Amino acid sequence: SQIATGRSGENITVEPFHLQIICQACEAGIEDKLKHGEVDRQINKSDLPSFVNLYGDYYRRQIEQLPEDLREKAQQLLENNLIHTVPNTNEYRRIPVDKDVLISELTNIDAPPQILDMLEQAFLIRREQNSVGGYSYEIAHDTILDPIVNIKKQRQELENEKKIAELLVSKKRIERERIFGRITLAFLTLW
Repeated sequence: SQIATGRSGENITVEPFHLQIICQACEAGIEDKLKHGEVDRQINKSDLPSFVNLYGDYYRRQIEQLPEDLREKAQQLLENNLIHTVPNTNEYRRIPVDKDVLISELTNIDAPPQILDMLEQAFLIRREQNSVGGYSYEIAHDTILDPIVNIKKQRQELENEKKIAELLVSKKRIERERIFGRITLAFLTLW
């Protein structure tokens, strides 16, 4: 009852999508307990997931269900084709994209068209019939936009750090080669 009513006693409704995510997180927590030999026949308040990163955890779990060789490609498809960044703001919007356009993009990133079905079954995208008799796909719900964008930013930061480290190593190698070249040149002129 504490979960079903707000602070001032008003009723709170939960959208089916949110309830699905909450239940899936509870299930994952219970499965983890079972793996460690803990048997609990009742779902308690302590079994509820942390709501701090509920949607980020959901997104990660859904991506991890995909075959390992398709995870990065699935993320690329979601991040680069189904989300629009509003210029000069920190706002993002999900955009519907025609199936044929996505199939073309999948070809470009060397991913099979079946990835669309996998993402739909993982409830990360949804398919809707469009006005020309085909299908369009979009991110399943606005609540998972932030996790998708945040994970993309984290990955880009790691990639940037890696590039900087590679540049520093390259710079040091070039400096060593120059010093060696100068020493060799000085040695040869003295000879």
